[in-house]
Amino acid sequence: MRKDLFYVFITILSLNFIACNNQETQNNKNNNNVDSTNTVKDTTVMSIQDKLNQYAVIKLNYDLSNLSDNQKKIISHLIDAAKIVDDIFWDQTYGNKDSLFAKITDENELKYAKINYGPWDRLNDNEPFVKGFKRKPIGANFYPNDIKYLPFIQLPFQDKLSMYTLLRKDENDEDYTIPYHEAYKTQINEICKHLQAAADICENKQFKDYLIKRIKGLQTDDFYESDAAWVDMKNNPIDFTIGAFENEEDHFLYIKGAYEASVMIVDTEWTNKYQSYLNVLHDLQKELPVDEKYKSQELGINSGIVVCNILYNGGYSNAGPKNIALTRPTDGKIRMEKGTKKLQFKNVTEAKFNKILYPISEVLIDSSQLKYINSKSFFENNLFFEICNGMLMSKTIDGKIKVKEALKGTYNIIKNLNNDVLRLYLIRKLNEKNIIKEDNINDNFETYLADIFRSVRFGSAHSQGSAAVIAFNYYMDKGAITRNDNGIYKVDFDKMKQANEDLAKKVIIIQGDGDILAAKNLIKKYGTIKPELEKDLLKIREAKIPVDIIFEEGKSVLGL
Repeated sequence: MRKDLFYVFITILSLNFIACNNQETQNNKNNNNVDSTNTVKDTTVMSIQDKLNQYAVIKLNYDLSNLSDNQKKIISHLIDAAKIVDDIFWDQTYGNKDSLFAKITDENELKYAKINYGPWDRLNDNEPFVKGFKRKPIGANFYPNDIKYLPFIQLPFQDKLSMYTLLRKDENDEDYTIPYHEAYKTQINEICKHLQAAADICENKQFKDYLIKRIKGLQTDDFYESDAAWVDMKNNPIDFTIGAFENEEDHFLYIKGAYEASVMIVDTEWTNKYQSYLNVLHDLQKELPVDEKYKSQELGINSGIVVCNILYNGGYSNAGPKNIALTRPTDGKIRMEKGTKKLQFKNVTEAKFNKILYPISEVLIDSSQLKYINSKSFFENNLFFEICNGMLMSKTIDGKIKVKEALKGTYNIIKNLNNDVLRLYLIRKLNEKNIIKEDNINDNFETYLADIFRSVRFGSAHSQGSAAVIAFNYYMDKGAITRNDNGIYKVDFDKMKQANEDLAKKVIIIQGDGDILAAKNLIKKYGTIKPELEKDLLKIREAKIPVDIIFEEGKSVLGL
């Protein structure tokens, strides 16, 4: 009875959430430092070639010469497994991909369909770009296309709310549920063969243990043991994630997990360096620019940092724009008991810097300050954005209510603004303490300004975009950022330090007090893209700077 009541309760909560957020557009990928994918609406009709040109092609040809023959064979097996994940994700997001490909006669249109895993444009709010298709079904292909909320509530299946089940109709048009491990049994059996082959030749005991437990998880949809093994895994040059993690593909209830896989090489030097910074964050909490009462809460920094290079992406992680970072696992129980790992993708960050961020800088940043903009600072800024997730206040200072409940609809914007602002404050403090020794904080400030343009060009429809707009307008108001008559921007570094500290103080106090009125006022005053900035953003479009990147990947690219 308690289980039945639990499912009813969760259904009601989910439907209440959906009613309040009906038709909300998709945030890109995960909450862990991602790019918003809904651009500011442009009245220009884009050709399919223009759409393809929004993506810069990056070849994932990492040098594997330092690996043993066995390690190379392991990577080969993992890539084979990730390829099969593609087939599962195609079914989840669209259906039979061969039937779609048969309808497309234009070669470029076919390329774009493969990038988007369907006929819907992920850079344009999932609008169809193939003739004959309507908007993407709200539940993708996790549910029947005609799914409705009230009939769904009445369905008798207890597992209908599982992250790992599909809702289907039989030959008599009757609904039934089927778990992932049964629906995709053929593909999962093939995946597990490759994982077992990798485990058989794996010399790292922890990685071997993880692969074996992951096989069991894929065969049962119970990933607890393998998630725990993955969090515990240390000192292996190869990293690998596979499974159903993110729920953003499901716009019906945001509960169904989309299959993905990533094969990675760990950058041990950078991992050790940035992991060491976590050890001093508790001390830095004491130096936050607020009264002591706002510093009393225990920080939620229970994560490890793994800096790695992507070798191959399959499934959801390869669809449309690419992640700079991910936090895994997504299971709440594991997060509480074991913590998480923050995966930071070095080669993806560098590619986005070279193809997008620096070209934007050349258009909008004063030439005298271009010397401060570099990929290391871009990586660092993004990493500390993720770290600041662990420094969010969970309850108001009186302990009576959760900050999320107090701030209601403003919470996501304030949360992202906290991360956006506090990261620069922390980097500055680490720089002043000579813990980050080789950097100049001016590099981080200037690279941050360039990154604002990269983020703001997508508009302020989403919380991360809104946070970037608020910070930008605040810094402009304080003279920390200036614009000349030609739409060229500079940072006043001394004023930026003070303005950043002042804004950090405001955001922390809003959270601690649970002051929704102050949050609304801050958003109202600074949360709108002004005409001057909108005009300047047009220069980026006119310069035809890509919006994101796609990968040329595979064993042949790696020389395997």
